[in-house]
Amino acid sequence: MAALATAPRCQLLPERPLRAAPSGSLRLCSRGPANAALTGRSALRRQQLQPVPRTAAADVAVSEDDASRARASQLVDQVLAAIKDTDGGDNVSPAVRQQVDGWLQELGEIGDAREQRPLQDPNIFGNYEVPYVSMGKGQYGQPAGGRFRGGLGKLLFRTTLLAQSVLQPDVVTNKVAFRLLGVVPGSVGLRGAFVSCPDREGGEDRKDTVKVFFEPPVLSLPGGVHIRIGPPSSVVLKTTYVDERVRLGLGSRGSYFVFTRGGAADAADMDQVGLEQCSTAGKVALFGIVGALMLNGVWLAAQAALPPVIRAAGVVQVLLGTALGGVCYRGGIIQDNEDRPEVVKEAAGQQAGAAPAAPSGSAA
Repeated sequence: MAALATAPRCQLLPERPLRAAPSGSLRLCSRGPANAALTGRSALRRQQLQPVPRTAAADVAVSEDDASRARASQLVDQVLAAIKDTDGGDNVSPAVRQQVDGWLQELGEIGDAREQRPLQDPNIFGNYEVPYVSMGKGQYGQPAGGRFRGGLGKLLFRTTLLAQSVLQPDVVTNKVAFRLLGVVPGSVGLRGAFVSCPDREGGEDRKDTVKVFFEPPVLSLPGGVHIRIGPPSSVVLKTTYVDERVRLGLGSRGSYFVFTRGGAADAADMDQVGLEQCSTAGKVALFGIVGALMLNGVWLAAQAALPPVIRAAGVVQVLLGTALGGVCYRGGIIQDNEDRPEVVKEAAGQQAGAAPAAPSGSAA
């Protein structure tokens, strides 16, 4: 006990060598297990703070990914600048179109190399305007907007908006807003469901191509008049690239599409397209007006006693009524009976003994 009372207070002095304790005394502290534990924890903390070395292959992969994103952003900037205010791409020169299509092809190659597939990317969903369409060599008629965007259709229905929305989980809506004869506002819309499919017959489903099955179009006119017109239709579209600003599409007949996120499409009630309450009375009234316009034109043109100007106006009425009735009757749909072979085969198997499958085609 005397040794305990007289033993000096132990201090940790790293530089001072330890001496053996006198015989018969009890040492209270030392540089033993306690200090070893402290030293071990400090070494472990220093080891955790040290950066984990990266392999040269990882550095190259990160560098290439950063370069790819930078190049894609640059290309998107160039595309958006070139297609601005071109009426959906109709007002670009052949040289500009060739340049833009080249940029779209390069962006498609960047998108194809990405591990995340377009249909698995949340950016694919949303409301989009359609500021640019480039018709493919195998395309018949306007690939976006159908007859409403054709030569005669644009004269009758001056386009004010061309939009598309991809809604969760599997809904696509298209809308063409217009002013009939430049005065009467209206729109025609399509609503359909999409399924993932290969981009070519017998190919692999790489989650970038969809087949969309559209219901008959809905024509909307002032006064809450909604008329279901035209036949069902279907289209195949491959998404080649998507990011926070744009979505790029490639049609089954080689047409390019540029979709830009938001804008006027956000205010166009795209989620309600195709859900309007349609009435048979409205359809009867529409075609009644068209018929009356044509009959009046025929009567005016047949009156030999009238001035030539009035008779010419009658001819114009007949042509106008014929064109208006033709566009509205088909709902803007352009017939295309050459559907994807595997879809035709599948539809034939499912509908054996039933009515023929609906034709595919271009629509709003």
